Amino acid sequence: HKLIYYRKVVYLAKKYSPNAKSIIDIGSFHTPYLHRFGWIPEKVSLDKRPGNLKGVRVIQADFIKWKPDKVYDVVLCLQVLEHLENPRHFVQKLLKCGHFIIISVPYLWTSSMYHRHIHDPIDEKKLQKWIGRPWDEAVIVKEKNGVERLIVVLKNPKDKSNISN
Repeated sequence: HKLIYYRKVVYLAKKYSPNAKSIIDIGSFHTPYLHRFGWIPEKVSLDKRPGNLKGVRVIQADFIKWKPDKVYDVVLCLQVLEHLENPRHFVQKLLKCGHFIIISVPYLWTSSMYHRHIHDPIDEKKLQKWIGRPWDEAVIVKEKNGVERLIVVLKNPKDKSNISN
């Protein structure tokens, strides 16, 4: 709960969608940071693993097989892509699920830093290849222990909503 990048994600969500009514966190492992988005009334967590968060609708599903019930105002995908065999396919589905998409990945972690990461090191070029288009904003956040994360914000190019107003 003390991670700096969580604070930056909340800041970016507020900056890009201060009038958001819904948020979904994909691959969240049901962490309670969704409660930090107090201005957003509908909070949803989607993960393969079962979970229970007070005030959050939990969906236990494989994101790739899941059929979205709506287009969410904000979609979060934090520290997930580095674990996936095909992150590009995953990102392309993320882009269809929301008006604003916020993605974070470990930034330039060596392949030995965490054994469950498939794609380390990840830099802007690798993430750009997965996304397939420019992002609206990118930020590199450095934690107190020196670990860095790359956070990007993407506005759905087909989106005509006014949630950012």
